[in-house]
Amino acid sequence: MMKTVFHPYKSFFPEKGGINSVIDWIVTQKTKAFKFCILCTHRFGLPLHQNYGENAEIARSLKLFTLLSMPIMPFYLFQFWWHAVRSNIVHHHHPMPLNDLAIYLYFPKKTKLIVHWHSEVVEQKKTAKILAFLFKSTLKRADQVLISNPNLLKFSPFLSSVEDKVKVVPFGIEIEELLEPSKTVLDKVSHLKNEVPPFILTVGRLVKYKGHETLIKSLKETDAHLKIIGTGPLYNELLELVDSLGLTERVEILAPQDRETLLSYYLSCKFFVLPSITVNEAFGIVQIEAMASRKALINTSLESGVPWVARHNEEAITVAPKSIRELSGAINKLWNDDGLRERLAENSLNRAKSLFTYKNFIAKINEIYESV
Repeated sequence: MMKTVFHPYKSFFPEKGGINSVIDWIVTQKTKAFKFCILCTHRFGLPLHQNYGENAEIARSLKLFTLLSMPIMPFYLFQFWWHAVRSNIVHHHHPMPLNDLAIYLYFPKKTKLIVHWHSEVVEQKKTAKILAFLFKSTLKRADQVLISNPNLLKFSPFLSSVEDKVKVVPFGIEIEELLEPSKTVLDKVSHLKNEVPPFILTVGRLVKYKGHETLIKSLKETDAHLKIIGTGPLYNELLELVDSLGLTERVEILAPQDRETLLSYYLSCKFFVLPSITVNEAFGIVQIEAMASRKALINTSLESGVPWVARHNEEAITVAPKSIRELSGAINKLWNDDGLRERLAENSLNRAKSLFTYKNFIAKINEIYESV
């Protein structure tokens, strides 16, 4: 008999990435053991119910407005309880305070609770302090707590009290499309390598915590060319910065690309840079894509999973966040040292294959579902 796993979260639009992608990976797996239900808000606040993939359904809750990054949904708690009672497992993706409130007020005894602790509450620190009692209550009730990397346990003010419940389940991607690229991707790679000067690559939304400003400024002290793939509110500001530094010939900001074109950029670059400056960057899945492309990396020493995914002097050169001097030095080092770049790249590929595959991620998730 199939077991039901309930995923309540504030939004579900997989193209946005982050937690949305993690939920998508789980509920779209091919399995006869589980069926899934997702409860979230509709983008425009309208109620909606729909099937998703082979084994999942989506229930969307009426949204009135957004307050402190949280959708205000008058019927959400009742919908949460309704689905929780009917499910074998509730898989709660933290941070989502509405779930914590629902669990605090009532949670069915027979239903198992898995807390997927993706990150701390970063932006709303004052709100997080007020809601701390809810987070602690949820963790106390949890049957299992999942984290993507050991640094979350190391730096979290909450998880140490439930360390015996914590399991590390690294995220994983379908790396086969990078290990054995299609002919279309290979043709695009050939074009980039023959027609475009050697370049370094970064991929991500154009927002403050991604650290693009630091990266662009660091290029001034190097001879490197840079491709930035992404869109976001800082697009015009970053273009102006590139122009003011006289880097228009060496820095290009590209819109998000289709999947095959994006893969070709990963496979064509000299190395990859993730210059994020705050722990909003909890893991950096783009690092896995770069590693599976057999690329050396530069990342930052955040108190998050970023420097654990690609380790200093193993797969990456890790520098201090916001340090233009350290970042430009690392770029120069990797740009000019073929031997170092090759060693880090080989280590990256091996680590991606052993730790960060979709197959491994889903197998561990399902094993935990069965165990609880």
